Amino acid sequence: MKDNEFKKLGPLTDKTNSFIDDLHKSGALDALLNELKSVTNQLPESYSVSIDFQLNVCDSNKETSVPLLQTGFVAGKGIELYRHYGDTATQKYLVDGEMCIIPDDYCPHCWEEWDLKFMNPTCDNCGKKIDGDMIAWG
Repeated sequence: MKDNEFKKLGPLTDKTNSFIDDLHKSGALDALLNELKSVTNQLPESYSVSIDFQLNVCDSNKETSVPLLQTGFVAGKGIELYRHYGDTATQKYLVDGEMCIIPDDYCPHCWEEWDLKFMNPTCDNCGKKIDGDMIAWG
């Protein structure tokens, strides 16, 4: 995702996260979260259940999406209900002469998942290579 596109989505990501915080603090989620706790107390101890919220950006040309915000609430037997975040840090790249920003575990060219880039410097999906086809920094 190009740098300027990513920056346009930042305020929406922040507002979405704040909105979920406000819903929780206001008590609007209490009935749902109480049900979550009740159900998980009836399940084996090894189980936990989460209710998740995601904000994704989808590129129909690439036929894939990238998560910008992943958060939710988790409960389990003997576990206090808590808020979780599944986001990863973002990484800057220079790809085809353009600055791109994308979550660390995604390819900046094809947007497919690509974990441990510096151990696996070539994207399995599109074949782009760190320090060959793109430069990572930041």
